[in-house]
This record gives sequence, C-alpha cells and structure tokens, in this order.
Amino acid sequence: MALEIGKGDEVITPSLTWVSTLNMISLLGATPVMVDVDRDTLMVTPEAIEAAITPRTKAIIPVHYAGAPADIDAIRAIGERYGIAVIEDAAHAVGTYYKGRHIGAKGTAIFSFHAIKNITCAEGGQ
Repeated sequence: MALEIGKGDEVITPSLTWVSTLNMISLLGATPVMVDVDRDTLMVTPEAIEAAITPRTKAIIPVHYAGAPADIDAIRAIGERYGIAVIEDAAHAVGTYYKGRHIGAKGTAIFSFHAIKNITCAEGGQ
C-alpha cells in the first residue's frame, strides 16, 4: 500500500516462495509474475527478473531462501535502472549476511515470525 501498488500493476517474485507473498500481491489488486529460480542456488536470478519486466511492473520481491542471500545488489541495480521498487523477502533468512551487512538492513524488507520460521512469535510479521 505504501508503494501504491494496485490494480493493473505487476509484481515479480520467484516461483519458490510462500503463498503469503502471492496473497499480498493479489490483495492489493496487482498480478504476481512468478519467475523460475536457479536450480543450483534456488534463488531468482537478476537475468530472470529483467526478462520478466514489463511497463506494468511496479515491484520486485526477491526471496532470500534457506539462510542464503539472493544477489540483492544486482537486483537493486535493476530496480533503480527501471524505477521499480525492490522489497526483500527476508523471512527465510533472518540473520543472514550479504557482503558484510544483514539482509533487509538496507531498503525495504519483509520479515516473518510464523511458526515455521527460525524466529517465531506464533504468527505475524514485520
């Protein structure tokens, strides 16, 4: 909502994500655009993201998965080049470092405290 994502917009996210990511995109009236992840790293690649961008793309949500970081610098560079917001999904990698900094410490990020995450509060997120 803060990024004014809404009806007619598209949000790029990896195919390997939790349903809540898709639920929020749909709740805003936008269309999730799922891109395949790299089979070795299980991360969405900057190349796959860039190939999925259309004039309707409003945001990119890369997922840091299984305690490993996505290539967030390259993904942010794509967002800056196209004027598209990048929202890090750090729910599956709390405490992970990327180039000496905690993921989610720079820019906009999503964290989760769901019961299956490594830090829980029964339900909820940040």
